[in-house]
Amino acid sequence: MGDTMILEYSIDEAIATFLEAAVSSGWILQTREKAQPVLPVSIIERYSNIPNAFIEFLSIVLDAAPSDEKAWFLCEANYNGTSPTTSAWNEWELFDCDNFKDDPDLVVATKKFWDQHFPIMMSVRSDFAYIAIDMSTDHYGTIVFGYSPFLLEPKCLYAAFPDFLISLAHSITLAASGSIDNVKPPDLTDFV
Repeated sequence: MGDTMILEYSIDEAIATFLEAAVSSGWILQTREKAQPVLPVSIIERYSNIPNAFIEFLSIVLDAAPSDEKAWFLCEANYNGTSPTTSAWNEWELFDCDNFKDDPDLVVATKKFWDQHFPIMMSVRSDFAYIAIDMSTDHYGTIVFGYSPFLLEPKCLYAAFPDFLISLAHSITLAASGSIDNVKPPDLTDFV
């Protein structure tokens, strides 16, 4: 985890910065007055300690995606199965479990991995990719990135969700200005 970026922004500042960048860059965005998000019992039981910063984000943001919709945040409707998107919130887990159906040990390992990684953003821009919150004891709250064919080998990007949002906002602004090659870390290019 030595390459983890630590920026230490407040969640309110991070959400405001992200929303400003998303709006000015033409993202599909739906927000609401702050309200407690309602997540299904199955998610609450599986991920009993979702970081407050991400819950704060869900309390305001109902939908967020670049205009081409090749990447998207998973929001309350995604987790509840009421989103109009065809992908499940745990699509990459389902995909791998289906691919490994003839190997029960790989299915168990896949489910165990996803028990420790709460997906918050997905992309199909260049291939399958995700951003997740590491829920493990050793790395709780860090933001990780994974992509196909190495979905179960994530790279740690940020120490916390607010840091990720600030960096994503900066990357959105760079991409909108035609400077996608300057997006840092380059792992975020699939998500802007």
